[in-house]
Amino acid sequence: MTLNKIFKRFLFQINDRVIHLQPRGTLRGTVLLSYTTLPFIDTRPEIFDGHTNRWECRTMAEIFLERGYAVDIIDFDNESFIPKKPYTFFIDVETNLERIAPYLNSDCIKIFHITTSHWKFNNKAEKERLESLAKRKGIRLPPERMLKPNQSAEKADILLLLGNAFTEATYKHLKKPIFHIPISTTFTYPFQENKNFEIARYSFIWIGGAGPVHKGVDLLLEAFAEMPEYHLHLCGKVSDPGFEKIYFRELHQLPNITTHDVLNLGGSEFRKIVETSVATISPSCAEGQSGSVIVGMHAGLIPIVSKESGVDTFDFGITLQETSIESIKKAVCTVASSSPYSLHTRASTAWRHVQSKHTRENFAETFSHFIDKLEFQITTKY
Repeated sequence: MTLNKIFKRFLFQINDRVIHLQPRGTLRGTVLLSYTTLPFIDTRPEIFDGHTNRWECRTMAEIFLERGYAVDIIDFDNESFIPKKPYTFFIDVETNLERIAPYLNSDCIKIFHITTSHWKFNNKAEKERLESLAKRKGIRLPPERMLKPNQSAEKADILLLLGNAFTEATYKHLKKPIFHIPISTTFTYPFQENKNFEIARYSFIWIGGAGPVHKGVDLLLEAFAEMPEYHLHLCGKVSDPGFEKIYFRELHQLPNITTHDVLNLGGSEFRKIVETSVATISPSCAEGQSGSVIVGMHAGLIPIVSKESGVDTFDFGITLQETSIESIKKAVCTVASSSPYSLHTRASTAWRHVQSKHTRENFAETFSHFIDKLEFQITTKY
């Protein structure tokens, strides 16, 4: 459903940095969603190409509206909003739950929507990566993707998790009920049955967002600098000045490493790179569930990931049990030395996996099932 159709079907209002959506018909209650207002303000279709959270946030609101709930949406970093009405459900993705919880009515169900590893795990992992870089290169870069300490998960009644068992384990100490929901994707692609894996097996792709050390790009650059026979395409945000100063040679001068910076993953340039590449590789130190890896798998790439990526690789990919330059080199060589038939089988299996699990349709269906369970609990309780 397009945003324009949503706005025609439901009453839409913006007031004091809050989006107000009102359903048609009988009102069952009101939901507060602390996530992102962007997809309700910017109605361009391409706004949903940048990150899965934009479409997912909009869809969560739409599902509540369809059920007869009014929905108020604030940005996750809105530190001034104070509730002035009762809410049936409150969903938050970062630190607002801790701040807002004392103002909520006692029967409001508080949901912490997990999109990252627990902040303690995330911050410790990033510090270790930065310390390792300082030891190798003698330069200490500032933190990139540190999370603000908070007790939002502790204050929640239930946790809604984007991630796998590894991500969940970073929250296990809280002893809270956890409901898994699969991350969606920004793009889908037809599987390339005729890809020449004899050629493609020597080329690898990194796709990612900001924070190159957090994402393990430094490890990739050092690994591929020692493997001139293999090619690395960097498709993401690696233009941090401090990082680029350290790795200028690898980023811009080595013939086997191509820095594309941010690409349109739905565009022809990215598709051409995919046609001659075998795997997507992500040695991140902390994620919820890596959307970049998922979109790479949708493109028919075999995943090579750190266990911290939050993506299961089963029998079609490689999960690095320790993330190091040597483990990356070993994984690359393992994939490259496989037969074209084996690589085709693994790539098609990875593609079928995400086609069945990590789609917008499955996200919406799973979230609807989650709300079914909550509504049943309310009904049986009262």
